[in-house]
Amino acid sequence: MAVATLTSNTIKFQENVPFETYQKICDFLNNLGVRIETESRVEPHGLTEEDLKNIEISRQQIARGEGIPSEKVHKQMWDKYGK
Repeated sequence: MAVATLTSNTIKFQENVPFETYQKICDFLNNLGVRIETESRVEPHGLTEEDLKNIEISRQQIARGEGIPSEKVHKQMWDKYGK
């Protein structure tokens, strides 16, 4: 497991971490509200700014009760395309 040291708002890893682990760390910190900046901005899981914007719009729609339950979507798909 990688160990990090916090110095002047910078996290320095004492060893190299796999990219997937780095992404998980960034996602975790992002979920806590910590802003992550890198020299070359790598979006989580290859998402574009437009993707992230659309995800945020979807989350807002769900919060307003505008979402469709997955059970309803599945039923519509089964009804339309069969089993």
